[in-house]
Amino acid sequence: MPVGGYDFGNARTSYNFGAQRPISGTILLECGARYDGDKTAVGVTGGLLKFTPKFSAQPTCMLNRVTLAEGPFRSHLLGSRITYTSPAKFTSALL
Repeated sequence: MPVGGYDFGNARTSYNFGAQRPISGTILLECGARYDGDKTAVGVTGGLLKFTPKFSAQPTCMLNRVTLAEGPFRSHLLGSRITYTSPAKFTSALL
């Protein structure tokens, strides 16, 4: 990136599914300026998938498309947190 000043502008819209549902989380769309180009992101965050009362997963997925003068590129982030609870133990793992 060339040395100099850059302006960043951003617009984001999202929809949140309530935590009382079996599948909850936030779906988002983000568009804006990055350095001398543009960025568009689509994602699902803060989700909760309840498989059973004791077993759940919190997936995260972000898909980014960036266009710069040097050329376009994509960045994808996938992750999850798995939780199992029982009266004696609480187990959680980040994947």
